[in-house]
Amino acid sequence: MDFIEKVKQFEKDQTTLIIGVNAPGPLLVLRSLKDKNIQIENTLIENNFKNLLAEHQMTCLLVNFPIEDRDLTSTYLGTESMSINLPAENELGKNKELSFKMLKGKTILSP
Repeated sequence: MDFIEKVKQFEKDQTTLIIGVNAPGPLLVLRSLKDKNIQIENTLIENNFKNLLAEHQMTCLLVNFPIEDRDLTSTYLGTESMSINLPAENELGKNKELSFKMLKGKTILSP
């Protein structure tokens, strides 16, 4: 390896991406990467998205809406489908749609 390649490799080894998410699906995918240069925030980020990025507390946020700010770049990556199976007698089964707020405090089993 020549000097330039060594410097590039050193920089790569020293750089850690700090990634946060506001939904559980991307968190599962990120955890499966097992990359030593990625640090994943294990709790869901629910607010202060712009500040976390602007203050370099997060390198990247995966969120389910565009962030409008002239100093930040927001890129659409795709959609995620999520299904929930509930027992017939469960009160949440009466709803056509569920939100994460409705599921807060509930036990969820996922792969």
